[in-house]
Amino acid sequence: MDERHNLEDLGWPSRARTEWYRVPSLQTQSFMICSVQISFGTHVMSGIVGHDFMPDRLFFATVPDSDTAARIYRLAEVLKSARKFNGELITPDRLHVTLFLLDRWRGLREHMVRTACEAAAEVRMKPFEVSFDRTSSFRGKPGNHPFVLLGDNGLSRLRSFRQTLGAAMMRSGLRQLVNTDFTPHVTLLYDIRNVEEQPIEPIFWTVSEFVLIHSMRGHAHLARWPLQG
Repeated sequence: MDERHNLEDLGWPSRARTEWYRVPSLQTQSFMICSVQISFGTHVMSGIVGHDFMPDRLFFATVPDSDTAARIYRLAEVLKSARKFNGELITPDRLHVTLFLLDRWRGLREHMVRTACEAAAEVRMKPFEVSFDRTSSFRGKPGNHPFVLLGDNGLSRLRSFRQTLGAAMMRSGLRQLVNTDFTPHVTLLYDIRNVEEQPIEPIFWTVSEFVLIHSMRGHAHLARWPLQG
């Protein structure tokens, strides 16, 4: 993989200098993370990507393939109009199902990335299908309710996969991050309105990999692992 991201797209000033380097995980997997040096006049900060204005998030996720992401986005456009939402739609490249939140910090902590990758490299599971068949609003923060895709039976394999990943995380020393509170969902937008659950024509895709995402002002995929039995 050689997926490089423009730091300006992630909210960094154009004068930031980026250097990419490769960090091997277990087996034959490898991934890219970036180290930056940012200069503001005479003050220089060096380190792993991050900034002082908002906490970054690091998490494991599954993401739909590009065709499915486009289909979900088109559905979200229709539902936004029908439900009279004003919130901004989540762009196709940011649609995902969060599996485990690993870190919320001002900056990307290298030791957490390394430990997460060690755990992920242990996971063995064949690709599987997921299906979402309804929409609803979550409670969320006042005036900022997530509007999401949900499912039931079509997500049983995803729940099993999460348990497998959680077990690998515990073996790698991340036991404190493994929780059983899991409602698989894809967030479409955030809005002041809170709507009731409604069925939709099922949206499904085959999960053939999972990813490690660094979320700042955009999503950077730091690592990905293909599923194979």
